[in-house]
Amino acid sequence: KTEEEIAHYKMAIKINPDNAKAHSNLGNTLQKGGKNSEAISHYKTAIQLKPDFALAHNNLGNALRREGKNSEAIPHYQKAIELKPDDYKAHNNLGVLYEELGDTAKAIESYQTAHRIDPDNPDSLFNLGLAYDVLKDGDNSVRYMVLAKKTHERKSGQDEIGRISEKLDQLWAKYADNTKNESVASLDSNLTGDAGSPAKIYTTQT
Repeated sequence: KTEEEIAHYKMAIKINPDNAKAHSNLGNTLQKGGKNSEAISHYKTAIQLKPDFALAHNNLGNALRREGKNSEAIPHYQKAIELKPDDYKAHNNLGVLYEELGDTAKAIESYQTAHRIDPDNPDSLFNLGLAYDVLKDGDNSVRYMVLAKKTHERKSGQDEIGRISEKLDQLWAKYADNTKNESVASLDSNLTGDAGSPAKIYTTQT
């Protein structure tokens, strides 16, 4: 299927080399096929053809980050946000990158912005829980992980909830002495906070 998609988009580009969307879609497909370097080339072409292509900037940021080129990725996430301030994915992905660079405060700020934009997406809450764990802030770590679980259940039921439940169990055990308040489970998901490198955090693409 991936090879068929690659052939399809290459044909579209052959017919119209200036098709920015086809270059971006080919980049997405190449990434799925593990061809990250090729994907980067096509994202860059898409942006050259259409500088205000927010999604291509976001996905180029993801591809560069996978190559360890974090300093190059940052301005593309920032450009995606400049072009589309309500882009949940770009805010969340920028937070992941800040985490990897060890800038906890900026990471949490990005995650909280993402959560305000899309309160029904559990990924930013999950990432907040991980970030606060790095800060050894048990109350907020458990708090956000509980909210991630509740939000995921509300949105998707029990599908793929294992990653959240497993991490939440680890956090309950880790912070058992100072985070025993079960009332955290009844918190509303519309929360903010302030001031992480995660065990596993989630970026979003297309």
